[in-house]
Order: sequence, then C-alpha cells, then structure tokens
Amino acid sequence: MRQYVHVEAQARKLHLPQADALTWNAFLVTSAIVLSRQNRIPFAAGPPDMALVPVWDMANHAAEGQITSYYNTETDGLVATAMRDFAQGEQVYIFYGPRTNAEFVLYAGFLPGDNPYDAIRMRFALPSTGEHATAKAALLNKAGLPTYENERVLVRSYLGL
Repeated sequence: MRQYVHVEAQARKLHLPQADALTWNAFLVTSAIVLSRQNRIPFAAGPPDMALVPVWDMANHAAEGQITSYYNTETDGLVATAMRDFAQGEQVYIFYGPRTNAEFVLYAGFLPGDNPYDAIRMRFALPSTGEHATAKAALLNKAGLPTYENERVLVRSYLGL
C-alpha cells in the first residue's frame, strides 16, 4: 500500500495524464506483471540485480532441459544457446530452471502441469538433548537432512503428491 501511495502521489505531482488511471487495482495488476517477469542479472559493476528483459520473458518454459542463457558482462547482453535444432517457424522454448510450483507462480506467473521439481519447504526441529537425540540426528544425517533446529529443508515429492 505504501508503494501505491508513493507512486500515485508522484504521478499527480508530475501532472502525468495517466495519474487518474492509476487505481489500486491497476497498481496491483501492473505490479504482478512486473514482478513475475523479473530476471536475476549479473552486472559488471556491482552485485546481481533484478531486471526486465524485453521479449525474453515471452519465451515459454520447456518442462525439461538445462539453463542455456546467461548474462555476458563483457558484451553487456543476454546470451542464449539452443539445446537442440529448431525448424523454421517452430516455437522455441527455454528451461526456466528446476523450480518448485510455488516458485513458478511467484516468479513466472503460471503453474506448470506436471512438474518433476515440485517440492515443499519443511522445518525440522530436532532438540540437541533428550531421549534418543543422538539416534534421531544419525537418521537425519543418513537421509542427507540437516539436524539443526529450525533448518529449512526442501523436500521433493517423488510420489506425485
């Protein structure tokens, strides 16, 4: 809400003709569009930041593959390599990465049908003392899970749930 009030006030202060069209609902829709099309871009001067990449955000997601695009700091541009040959007129897909369904909704604005990378985040709280604490820690370690209290763990569902 604070961002909307600020943007709306600035639009009125600058006497922008679109100021009257900047309603709360328009602000929410616009924000959702922008936020779901951001890409993390490394910059030569400074840390990576989020940016919009015109046209690139229109490429659809391939369910499988590998990430074949990156930001080239020397040429200051996005570089993409095809995973296979494409016929003229054929749609080109890109692999958005091994994202969970929640990450797809949040960062890409859609939910894929069958996602082998879907997972849920769970918190495990294993007290360091008490009955069977050592045995419990050993079982978690054997499963490759951390034993720290309140550690967040990404649990992948191999059952299709």
